Amino acid sequence: MKSIEGEQVEQDRLVSVYTEDMLWEKAKENGSDHYKTGSVEPIDLYRAAAAFIPFALCSIIKYAFRLLTHWRTGEPMNPKDLDKIIDYAQKIKAHQGVA
Repeated sequence: MKSIEGEQVEQDRLVSVYTEDMLWEKAKENGSDHYKTGSVEPIDLYRAAAAFIPFALCSIIKYAFRLLTHWRTGEPMNPKDLDKIIDYAQKIKAHQGVA
């Protein structure tokens, strides 16, 4: 028989999982359409394989280096690269269950 405390812990865990899932789905809505290939999105595979955080951080670094290269050469920075950095940062927050 579960104690009242045990039931509360389980309820809190389920709310946390639901909240994280909702944040994740909301964060994915902002992603690029070319990654949305069908029923399983590549980003969901990275997440399921516990590889999402390294993937997202590497993507942020990639886009930051693109911006740095443009800045060094005097070329205008691509606002889409800034948007991608923000998008991956928001996805990391959602993956961690942070609004």
